[in-house]
Amino acid sequence: MMNSINMDMETNKRSPWNTPEVPMHFSIPDTEVLQDSSGTSFVGFHIHVNGVHHCTLRYKQIRHLHSLLKQEFGSAALCPFPPRQLLKLSVKQIEERRIQLENYLQKITRNPVIVSSTTFCTFLVSAQKETHNDNLEKVQLPIYLMDRQKTLVDVQSMEQSRTVLLKACEQLGIPAEVFGDLSLFILRREDNGSFSLVKQLQDFESPYLALRSVFGAVLLVIRKYTWDLSADARFLLNASALDLLYAQTVADFENGWLHATEDQDIKLRLYQGRGDRLKFLEFARNLKHYNYVQFMPCICDFPEPDSMAIVSAGNKELCFQICGATGDIVQEWCFKVTRIRCWRITTLGDALNGTNSSNTAQLELSFEYLMSKNKHRWITVRSSQVVLMSLTLQKMVEELVKKANGDNSEQAGKIVTQNTLPYIRMDGSKQEISSSSSSLANDTSDHSTPSRITFKRDESRDRISFGNSVYDDIGDDDL
Repeated sequence: MMNSINMDMETNKRSPWNTPEVPMHFSIPDTEVLQDSSGTSFVGFHIHVNGVHHCTLRYKQIRHLHSLLKQEFGSAALCPFPPRQLLKLSVKQIEERRIQLENYLQKITRNPVIVSSTTFCTFLVSAQKETHNDNLEKVQLPIYLMDRQKTLVDVQSMEQSRTVLLKACEQLGIPAEVFGDLSLFILRREDNGSFSLVKQLQDFESPYLALRSVFGAVLLVIRKYTWDLSADARFLLNASALDLLYAQTVADFENGWLHATEDQDIKLRLYQGRGDRLKFLEFARNLKHYNYVQFMPCICDFPEPDSMAIVSAGNKELCFQICGATGDIVQEWCFKVTRIRCWRITTLGDALNGTNSSNTAQLELSFEYLMSKNKHRWITVRSSQVVLMSLTLQKMVEELVKKANGDNSEQAGKIVTQNTLPYIRMDGSKQEISSSSSSLANDTSDHSTPSRITFKRDESRDRISFGNSVYDDIGDDDL
């Protein structure tokens, strides 16, 4: 059976079910009968986040999470939890429970306060740790800039992404003023020297464990991750931040993400050869697709079914470069974010996405686009990077809303506390777990205010949909 999320929110009404800061697609596509150390059988529910297997949990572990969240946020902030069954479940009842638990996780993760809480994130990191049978230990985690400059960061194996990023920035001398413009990514290097982004790490993940779960030649990298070009000015004020921005721009240029004419290419390489970073960056900012993210080749149904395309995102648009039979670019279409009425992610089945194929769901992204006045068309992309595409779309919308609201605040990060909470393992034993929490020193966002991204639920398929309220701002002049 296939399920999906649909969440409607009015933009002028406060609601406990607001959009998370990043879209997360929680699902439980299947279950497995396991045995504990005593030989007792139990059902393990495979929790997938953004299409990738994150952890496996028992019913009582998810119920324990519900209890922890209830203590912290109260019953009103949560939906009812699926009730216990006294007798052994039949196959049909197990399937019903799978659907109930999936719906429960999908509903509570609509609340950004819950999703960003230390309780929720630490629980998921602990579950990830237990699933991968990893012992808590101090490790030196290699983190790279885009020029392959490596920094060894001392971390606990289950420390969360934001804490690890903060430690890396402190060690590199990158100032807190640009922390909100950065993110950790897992990057794959190909034999020919090119690279692709496998995934953006979320705060409920341990970068150490996430890196171990991905096969192939991969690196953990820090990248600037904002579509606001004015953010570049903050990077130019600090030598270490400038190094990061320059390394990323050079890497994107050499990877073919920036589109330069022959003369532009010569000039850029001249500045690069001289080591003139400021001139290089100043010139690169004027190139086509500067500050874009390019995804791996994919299949789309525009302009024709089964078209091969290279999709890029940046400057408030999605750009489709349509490939011919020989792989050459034959057409280019750009879709403005402000004309996308909504988009959705649909789960299709198992496929490779940088991890084990049995643990990864194949996804497709569809968006409804205003082609001309009163004429909409659904455009679908099938790719292993669908979730990253959706994250990119949401971030562009959020930055557009922030700019429209005149919010120019900068976010500075710092590690603030050590948190401890009880965790129930699969075998029923209890342990106290702790994890550093991090905060944004200048984060004054009101999480009770609804986001401009809305959700809708489609009961017929495993699908999460995002409604784009920036679309509402379009007038006749925009067409």
